[in-house]
Amino acid sequence: MTDIQKKQIEDCYPGGEPLSAEDQLQIGARHVSEMIASGHYNINALFKSVLEIYYSSLGFQFVTVCLKDVRTNLFRARNSLGLNHDKIQENFVFPDNGSNDLFSWPLQLLPGAKSFMILPLVIGNKPIGLFYADRSMIAAESMSINEMKLIKLLKTQILMALSS
Repeated sequence: MTDIQKKQIEDCYPGGEPLSAEDQLQIGARHVSEMIASGHYNINALFKSVLEIYYSSLGFQFVTVCLKDVRTNLFRARNSLGLNHDKIQENFVFPDNGSNDLFSWPLQLLPGAKSFMILPLVIGNKPIGLFYADRSMIAAESMSINEMKLIKLLKTQILMALSS
């Protein structure tokens, strides 16, 4: 194990979230705001930035954004980061069957996930996708209210960019 890897482990809660999560989320939200304000971005770059922010600031092992393919009525992972992300992304597909059960498919697709986060992307009461992130460890520590606000802010920034 390298010194950097040891430092990363030492600077995290037992569940894997960095001690500096809130600061990292604030910096990331500011960066995304600046990208949007500049007008010089594409939606894929925004998605990639938000994935990188969630991945690094919250200590996830895998993050992805799934978007709905209206032709096939399937949600499909479009971009992802983390452990085995290419292979997982390839198989990260599930139908929009109208179910409100957001918890059955992650358990089937990623049985090694011990804790996870799902952020639905909805525009005009229509689900268009979601962010998914997980850890291989149980995250006994809870996210602070400020962290949750920043996580939602990043999601809202994406939705506003998609709506404009």
